[in-house]
Amino acid sequence: MAFGHLSHGKSPLEVPIVTGERATIVEFTCNEAVTAGDWVDLDHAAAAGGETRATGVIQGNATAECIGVALETVTAAEVTAGAIVRVCVAGYCENAKSANGIAAGAAFTSAAAGSVQATGTNDLTPPIGVALEVSAGLTVDCYIFRKY
Repeated sequence: MAFGHLSHGKSPLEVPIVTGERATIVEFTCNEAVTAGDWVDLDHAAAAGGETRATGVIQGNATAECIGVALETVTAAEVTAGAIVRVCVAGYCENAKSANGIAAGAAFTSAAAGSVQATGTNDLTPPIGVALEVSAGLTVDCYIFRKY
């Protein structure tokens, strides 16, 4: 696993989802097929155990283990071959998968199927980011909060 850096320096051709120049991009082992724009979780159930639970990701599923947005699509065949996926774990990210109806400026939390939803009034799960526009077409441009 390679650790991210504050200025990823990738051209738009290398990172299909646009991220800001100060976004933090981290490479993880991809343990499940994901689509660019999916929110991903740390794979706490990784078969090898130990540190591998923090170096691999799976498609997000409404957990507090949500770490960021996959920046590229990884197929099941690529997963079998030991694929790596770049994940935006902090900063600006466009076209992140979301539920409709998240207002601009609203905080959000992880939802099922690799997406996010607006934080509820009594939601005890800490928000993972904030929408920078009204979510539409099941995507949102957002700012992801740094977790570390």
